[in-house]
Amino acid sequence: MDAELSARGVVRCERGDQYPSEYRNVSFAAQHGFAAHGLQGIYLPMQGGRPTGEYVDFMTGFVTPEGKVWGRPVAAAVGHDGALFVSDDGGNAIWRVSYTRGKGSAGMHKP
Repeated sequence: MDAELSARGVVRCERGDQYPSEYRNVSFAAQHGFAAHGLQGIYLPMQGGRPTGEYVDFMTGFVTPEGKVWGRPVAAAVGHDGALFVSDDGGNAIWRVSYTRGKGSAGMHKP
């Protein structure tokens, strides 16, 4: 992880079956970057019940192609039903991340 980045609100997602298997029993974090760099949600892959030491971009798009920042992820949390929530101090929002079966993609919306 770059020195300018801060992984915040790391949570382990163990419940719920609304996500594909590669997203179950992994940790999620909000990456709070500097300026327009590193503004995203990530997940930490596991192997044998331990983190691999890598991270994978999961929730991106908080910076427009022109470089305008419209959101800044701060922390991740897991709801009682296994849903993933990410707070955003730039967009003044809490995002609920969901997966649509058969669509092959995740979506974000304000609850």
